Amino acid sequence: MKRIFKSPEPPCLQAYRETKPADSWERMKNNAQGFGQAVYDCLAELALNDQGGLCAYCELDVSRQLNTFRVDHFVAKSLSNPQVNWGLEWANMLGCCKGGENKYVTVPNHYEKPGRANLSCDAHVNRLVQKGGSKLQLDDRRGAVLNPLEIAIFPNLFQFDTDLGELQPHPQRCAAVTIEDNQHVTTFDLVDHTIKVFNLNCPRLRTARKDRFDELEDMLEEKINSGKTPQDVRTELCEQLLKPPYPPFFTVSRLWLGAMAEAFLQEEP
Repeated sequence: MKRIFKSPEPPCLQAYRETKPADSWERMKNNAQGFGQAVYDCLAELALNDQGGLCAYCELDVSRQLNTFRVDHFVAKSLSNPQVNWGLEWANMLGCCKGGENKYVTVPNHYEKPGRANLSCDAHVNRLVQKGGSKLQLDDRRGAVLNPLEIAIFPNLFQFDTDLGELQPHPQRCAAVTIEDNQHVTTFDLVDHTIKVFNLNCPRLRTARKDRFDELEDMLEEKINSGKTPQDVRTELCEQLLKPPYPPFFTVSRLWLGAMAEAFLQEEP
């Protein structure tokens, strides 16, 4: 999971909310006769651009054209009230994959049997909410899990087990960070709960991450065999992997590149 910087709220959403303040997200999105559908198209494209083409949670590459993208609401739309319509709050919207729910998708890594075990991201959260299977209230995820809009860029709170393909909390870095409104005892617990709630270590994603790691290793070897030094290759790959649009699994790339990635990201605006 990486930090996301959202663009300012687009004027079209503000105009729609002023015209129809009580409308639901679904009503706006499906409003083909008015301008609601055009607003949705604008929001979806802007979210995709802000996120460099990655799911806000698992970091798979997502696409509207390939039917692997949707907009998630960090605070559930059902919690809307006369003061806040969470369905139409730009700061509450994140672009994400379909969490392994779409069995008809042909894009690799986006669906794998058994379906329930391989749900992730908002699809897995929704299943937990339906089952009542989390110790924390997940209709409102604030403080229960990391918010990609608020997570610190430094230090990286994750580590990667290359044998298992798992993301895990980094004990030392987590211990050095205090996160405001954390509902857990420690930052480590918050990161660990985030991984579990979004099921970021489901078999489908673990396998995809291991494959990505092997691709990075092969890429490094191929470029070194072409006559480049490891230092030059990693410098080149920082530009290729850490700038948008991003290849899948930004965090794996960042951890694989190590100190060079941290230095590169420090210099990025």
